[in-house]
Amino acid sequence: MVEVFDDGTGIRASEWASVVAPFTSGSTGQGGSGLGPAIASDVIRSHGGSIRFAGKADGFAAC
Repeated sequence: MVEVFDDGTGIRASEWASVVAPFTSGSTGQGGSGLGPAIASDVIRSHGGSIRFAGKADGFAAC
């Protein structure tokens, strides 16, 4: 398992599903576009894995 942690504001739980959609940014209030999370999700799933997000008291994690 790989965990990527950020001590910033994170992504609202209501937006987690859309983060892995192409051209969507999960950055709260910052907007933006990209393919990075969508590509990462596809690669992870093609190898039998999964991606999940977790809001933490001191930040945000993707694992």
